[in-house]
Amino acid sequence: MFAGNTRHKIIPQPPITLTTGQIGRWTLDKAGILAGIWLDIRGAVVGAPAAANALGLASIIRQVRVYLSTGTDLIQVSGPGYHFAMRDYIEDYKDPVSWSNARAVVAAGAYDISMFLPISINTRDMPGLVLLQQERVTVQLSVEQETDAIVGGGVAVCTSIVTPHLEVFTVPPDPKDRPPFNLVHSWMEEQQAVAGAGNVAYVYPRGNTILKMLHGAGFAVAGADNWTQCVVRAQQNDRVYETVPASQDLIYGRSHGRARPLGTIAVDMFGSSGLGNFGSARDALVTQDVTSIASVIAMAGAGNLYSLREEIVAVREPEGAVN
Repeated sequence: MFAGNTRHKIIPQPPITLTTGQIGRWTLDKAGILAGIWLDIRGAVVGAPAAANALGLASIIRQVRVYLSTGTDLIQVSGPGYHFAMRDYIEDYKDPVSWSNARAVVAAGAYDISMFLPISINTRDMPGLVLLQQERVTVQLSVEQETDAIVGGGVAVCTSIVTPHLEVFTVPPDPKDRPPFNLVHSWMEEQQAVAGAGNVAYVYPRGNTILKMLHGAGFAVAGADNWTQCVVRAQQNDRVYETVPASQDLIYGRSHGRARPLGTIAVDMFGSSGLGNFGSARDALVTQDVTSIASVIAMAGAGNLYSLREEIVAVREPEGAVN
């Protein structure tokens, strides 16, 4: 039994200081089974911004990426995508970084824009766990800071100290107690510029199982819904899901117990089967079973459309562990 024959550990990695446009990279320790990554990201803005980014302090992080050396991505998300959308839909909908001021306006002073990156689906279910101690594969983490010109107009200076903390389990000595490693749990973000009002289609990549699809159309420090309707359309004429801002308010209020951040759109398949994710994935979208599937979003005006998908990807089992 996995739970009874393993230990839970939190392992810190070396801190890296980032300034404008820099990238911090870590090769994760080759020990244990990876379940999640806590990213402690703290710093300060020095100077008054000439043109504060509308996405607030979240805009300081351009991209966070967790990937295998084989090329498989586990996490790929921007600071705004994480703090305005993804963090509200991890596990049982409790905000993992509720103390963060990432959604605040860019101004001189300290900031905490930390993140929790879920590698496994949740704290109960094993799919998505990654074996770190593989001979031929390493797990890489990178954090890229945005330029000061984009965050605050080039006058204010942002300096971040990033310290990853790995949430790992020890490897059970008996192979029969080890979890399967043939499924990868991933969060992937894409962005597209929208020139004006009208319907915009985000076509889902086919071949994987999608648990959630989150879109952002208008989220910001002073957010507004830059959309009027979202329809998930399969096979060109099958409406799988249809929602408008009013229904999104009601759904979010029921699951989260608070008001929805304006601009967010959630097509939440996995969470619908019970409290948070603690149930069967009754409505997950198996994209290989359809010839086409897309979110068709009625945009109210020009802007940036964010699309974040939580999915399960089948991979080959690693060739054993080194204890």
